[in-house]
Amino acid sequence: MNRTIAHAIVGALVPVALMVATAPTFARGPSTQEERTEAVRLARYLEENPLADDAPTVRNSLLGFYDQVPDITVRVCYFLGPLQDKSHPFFTDLIRQTLISSGAFIIRNPDKMNDDVAVYTAGLQGALRAYEGFVKANPEARLTFVDGLLEKR
Repeated sequence: MNRTIAHAIVGALVPVALMVATAPTFARGPSTQEERTEAVRLARYLEENPLADDAPTVRNSLLGFYDQVPDITVRVCYFLGPLQDKSHPFFTDLIRQTLISSGAFIIRNPDKMNDDVAVYTAGLQGALRAYEGFVKANPEARLTFVDGLLEKR
């Protein structure tokens, strides 16, 4: 077999193999109505109280929930501007909030779960609400790009 063709075949199959190898395996069944209701409530809680003492635990719990349930798929779409240094006090939490708020939107609007624009917009809106709480407590950590998004909201 021609070496170029072999490289092309391997190059095409490796990403597929990686996707299969890293695809989530769900050890549990679909989410319950109670879990979905609680996920929506907690997403709103984090948007309104991003610095609550229990916020890190709640974020981890919600992200774990979305990772485990087979009936809610939350995809990452990054809209928050230039990546920030890991030392930024809340940038990572903003990214996580986009996922959490997107998941809550999907739960509230199952008919729009495949409408990426609606889902990503809801995630971004939730992150902007959380951002307002973050900068209220830590104004020196403002992000110019995110401030611009707030102005356009």
